[in-house]
Amino acid sequence: MKNNYLAIVIACDYEIDLTNIDLEKIQINNQTYFVHKNKVVLMFCGIGKVNAAYNLGLLSKNFNITAIINIGSGLGINNSNIFDVIISTGNQYGDVDITADNKYEINQMVGCPKIFKTSTKIAFWQKIMIGKW
Repeated sequence: MKNNYLAIVIACDYEIDLTNIDLEKIQINNQTYFVHKNKVVLMFCGIGKVNAAYNLGLLSKNFNITAIINIGSGLGINNSNIFDVIISTGNQYGDVDITADNKYEINQMVGCPKIFKTSTKIAFWQKIMIGKW
């Protein structure tokens, strides 16, 4: 696909209601994508980072992705409710422990910062997340 797309990745179809969104359903090699106005592509990837990584690979093979938004609980956040919109300013691994090497903290991967800072385009993403797209 020639256009640049914002990718929205969701683990399970029950995490979002697509009934009131104008989406074109596209099937490529047994994978279903939903495209909105040739600008946004949405896909359901299944639960877990292996599913997410595999399906993001397929997605990026078929579309020119410029940014990715993940919708879901992300292991849950304290004091949040269903339908809350939470925009992260940084993300980290939740299942890494290489603290036997004193150079690293819990949840920090070798050669990486502990926190991966989120893009500065948050204002744009917030509009998308609250339905102004």
